[in-house]
Amino acid sequence: MDWVHVESVAEAEMLAAAALMDPARHHLVAGKAFFVTDDGGPTSVQRVFDPVLEAAGVRMPDKRIRVHWRLLYLLAALFELVAWVLDDKPVLMRMEILKAHVAHTFRADAARRILGYRPRYTTAYGIQMWAQQLRETQGDQPLEIDPVEIRRLGRQLITPVAVGVTLAALAYSLKG
Repeated sequence: MDWVHVESVAEAEMLAAAALMDPARHHLVAGKAFFVTDDGGPTSVQRVFDPVLEAAGVRMPDKRIRVHWRLLYLLAALFELVAWVLDDKPVLMRMEILKAHVAHTFRADAARRILGYRPRYTTAYGIQMWAQQLRETQGDQPLEIDPVEIRRLGRQLITPVAVGVTLAALAYSLKG
């Protein structure tokens, strides 16, 4: 996935606004969309969030379990169904799985050529600054988890298990 620092985006916006006000370049930018990137190439979600989570006091495990994205997609579909039954917001959605799995890459050639865009910061620098800011604001306090989200996760995990146990007990009682 391509990431870009917010200040680079703001810089591109300013360049586009200046080009719109310039009669000689107005026709080149009016009604056009421009992609802006940091020129660092695609970076995984894990590479972006691991240093930030560690800065927030979340210790990342040394060994990780890899789960195929299709299994996560099915799990997300189950969460969406349970959330729909409970009239709740799902804790995991298929759309989020696809956003994390599918490679989204863009080219900033047009922005560079027409607007004179150059990224202000790299993704690596942005991640470092984000992590540093988090360390400064969090201090020694651990990352807080929203109790509402924990309850939502509990409901959405327990409901299908309870339904499954009930159906199994019903099937067993009808069998005997």
